[in-house]
Amino acid sequence: PLLTWAPPSPLEPWAPPLCIAAAAGFVGSFALGLGPVALLLPAEVFPAAYRSTGAALASSVHWTAQFATTFVFLLQAERLGAAAFVPHAALLLFGLVFAAVHVPETRGKSLDQIEKELSRS
Repeated sequence: PLLTWAPPSPLEPWAPPLCIAAAAGFVGSFALGLGPVALLLPAEVFPAAYRSTGAALASSVHWTAQFATTFVFLLQAERLGAAAFVPHAALLLFGLVFAAVHVPETRGKSLDQIEKELSRS
């Protein structure tokens, strides 16, 4: 299949299998880690009356941001060279601080409990 094909490299024969393994490892670890958070968290934090609309809007924003990131990355890599991931790291750091400060813990709580906690703040 196309997803497992890599061009042969006469100088580094180990490079294509390593690239395939790295891509598969990234996708797998993202799917088990942060991947579902952007789609699951909105369903927990929006009030019941707005849950479907809020989750749909959050999902749309999420996919639009992913499209924009993918679309812009090659231009960004061309202009920034080795520092192409610095803006991404800065946004991740901002997201980490934002989540630590503003996103409530929802583990072990019912949707009603979460809604009551969020309506108080």
